[in-house]
Amino acid sequence: MKERSDREWEDFYRTLDERVVYLVFEFLHNPKQPYEGIKSEKKPLVKLIRIGDDHAVAALIGLTRQFGRNLIQHDYIETQLYNIMFNFMSEFFSYDAVLPVYQFLYEQFLNRPEADRLRLSPWPNDANTVFKIIGIEYKNLLIAEDLGMVATYQQRREFFFWKYMGDRFEIIKEMTSALYENKWALTDHPKGLKWLIQNLNKTRPRNHKLNTEYL
Repeated sequence: MKERSDREWEDFYRTLDERVVYLVFEFLHNPKQPYEGIKSEKKPLVKLIRIGDDHAVAALIGLTRQFGRNLIQHDYIETQLYNIMFNFMSEFFSYDAVLPVYQFLYEQFLNRPEADRLRLSPWPNDANTVFKIIGIEYKNLLIAEDLGMVATYQQRREFFFWKYMGDRFEIIKEMTSALYENKWALTDHPKGLKWLIQNLNKTRPRNHKLNTEYL
């Protein structure tokens, strides 16, 4: 695949959504020391995860290719791409379309020789694993919908983002418990379900805020 110059990559980024362009160039202006506060919500690439649409994914794919010769930078960018990819696919593609879309992305962009990596590839190359990961994304979202936590696209994006930022295993465990109990009392577990709901409420109007004591 033909390599692009930095200028050509910048021209490509400028074709994307304005919010995405701003974050990409914020990263390009200071791409060093990426592992400081890797999950800080103030990091430009973490903000791309929060946006989570096709423009954000396209930008992250572009950055993995632009920084392909810098193993540390590539590893950091690819980690952010991995953190959003399967949620993005579960949100934007039907279950039947997921595998062919993923196979195309894997063959064209994601599959990279191990010698050109800082560590082993995170990307699955078999259909069963892909469907399993996508299935988990679908299931988590369905539980959130059944609990009345999300209804709109933006609410789904915020739910995914704060689940990613928090203790996702604890969050899903608590959501599953709440699903099968009437008026389940939220715990004060650090970055658990109560913490997630408090963050969801920050961007919701008063009449759409969730109860922070019971679910």
